[in-house]
Formats: sequence, structure tokens, C-alpha cells
Amino acid sequence: MPLSVLIVDDENVFRNYISQMELWQKGSFILAGEARGTEEAMKFLARNRTDVVIFDVSMPGKNGVVLSDMIEKKYPGIAMIAVSSYDDYDYVREILKNGAYDYILKSRLSEEFLVLTLKNIATRLKGRSSWEIKAELRRQTREWIF
Repeated sequence: MPLSVLIVDDENVFRNYISQMELWQKGSFILAGEARGTEEAMKFLARNRTDVVIFDVSMPGKNGVVLSDMIEKKYPGIAMIAVSSYDDYDYVREILKNGAYDYILKSRLSEEFLVLTLKNIATRLKGRSSWEIKAELRRQTREWIF
């Protein structure tokens, strides 16, 4: 079954960037929806099956740190990927403590990188051990670099 993904970002340009990627047409991942902020995202999650939430860290009102905490408490089975324009250690630490799978700088987010991250999440959700996942990540990284 394909992973369903929710995008949460107050910037329309970034939501469009992700939503127009070709990966959604290939069948492994479904773009379940988009939200402009934390409240809209939580309403969406209450009504729709979602496997992964890709969210911006810096949003007006309740930011991504708050959103990650809310998701972790209410929907602990949902995987999270934080994206940001800022390389801020305090944000990174709090979001990872709240259970996010990854923290990616927007300037480095490519379709290939997102596909790799989503595939790794799909593998994790299928119940592989963290050791197996890390070994696979190392193998994929070597292939990508060389």
C-alpha cells in the first residue's frame, strides 16, 4: 500500500514545489493533502489516514516544533519530516526529540532526496530493525556518492 503524505507549510511556493514533483505519479507515495499551518494539519489528520507529514519548522502561530509535539502525542504512528530554511540546532533537537525521522534544509531538498527519505520511512514502517535500516542507508549513500 502506498504511503500517504501530508505537506504542511505556510509558504504556497514550497507546497507547490513538493506537490508538483513527479514522485506522486509513480505510485509508491500518495500526496494526501496540503495544510497551511498546525491547526489545519491537525484537522486534516483527524479526518484522513496519513503515514507521513512533511512540515515546515517556521510557521506563524504554532510552529513546527509545536506541530511535531502534537503529532507525536496524538498520532504516534505517523512519521515526520521537518523542513526549514534555517539550520537551527534548538529546532533540530526538539523536533527529533518529538520523534521526527529527519530534518532537511529546504535549500538541499531535491526530489531524489525526498524519495530516498520516504523509501526509508516505508521500510521502517514495515517493521525492520533500526540496524537493518541504518545498513540500508549506508548502502544507498555509498551508491549515491559513487
